[in-house]
Amino acid sequence: MKIAHIGLIASSEKKADQFYLNLLGLKKSGPKKVEAYLAKNLFNLNQEVIYLSYFNENICFEIFISPQIKPKLTPHHICLEIDNLENFLEQCSALGLPVKRIIKGEKEIIFISDFDGHLFEIKKAPLHLA
Repeated sequence: MKIAHIGLIASSEKKADQFYLNLLGLKKSGPKKVEAYLAKNLFNLNQEVIYLSYFNENICFEIFISPQIKPKLTPHHICLEIDNLENFLEQCSALGLPVKRIIKGEKEIIFISDFDGHLFEIKKAPLHLA
């Protein structure tokens, strides 16, 4: 089994591009449209919804653009493994994204939020020995 894609909401394409395209370095395709009748049946939304795909060979995010729909605060999050952790966290700070670093025993737990409040746990990618 594998995850085919993760669907999230962004308040604008500009914010989505800044996070998924520029910061995470993913490719972009779209926009695509979910007709109003389908959005109602699938997501209980009374409107047509536009979405964009941001992807690489390992992951795909379907980002639904809607300034009206706000994500709710929950413990739901996505965990990303980052090769150059400190450089990535510096980029987050430079973009104004809050970086939360919490010490738990001998480990450090790191979370960031995107521009629309979605939580991402950030871990250093394991070294791959050749």
